[in-house]
Amino acid sequence: MKTSSLEELIGRLRRLKENVGFISNRVTAVQAGLDSWQAEQINRKLYCLSFLSIIFLPLSIITGGIPWTQQRDPKLKNGFRNVMLVCVGTLILVLLCFLFPFLYGRISGWRKQRALKRNWSSSS
Repeated sequence: MKTSSLEELIGRLRRLKENVGFISNRVTAVQAGLDSWQAEQINRKLYCLSFLSIIFLPLSIITGGIPWTQQRDPKLKNGFRNVMLVCVGTLILVLLCFLFPFLYGRISGWRKQRALKRNWSSSS
């Protein structure tokens, strides 16, 4: 009688050990998923922050002062215009830098679709 209850207890402990291992693996998987989600959220926020900081870069240049904006010097008479050209050029460069990954994704997606259609039509 004691042996059967002892064997029963050992069997129960083995099942519990297996369940603990399964639960441990699930917790590890959930934790990895949460870490991935958190990293994605941080990356999105850093992307927005970097975009805003680059947009405000020309403003910081203007408020910090640019050496070639002195209006009294006849050679540098168009200083304000020069600053505005630098700001517009910087803004265009920033927008192109941020738009190219999107355009690249669209172009590569279009090329993949075209290649798939070509492969599908040649296999038919």
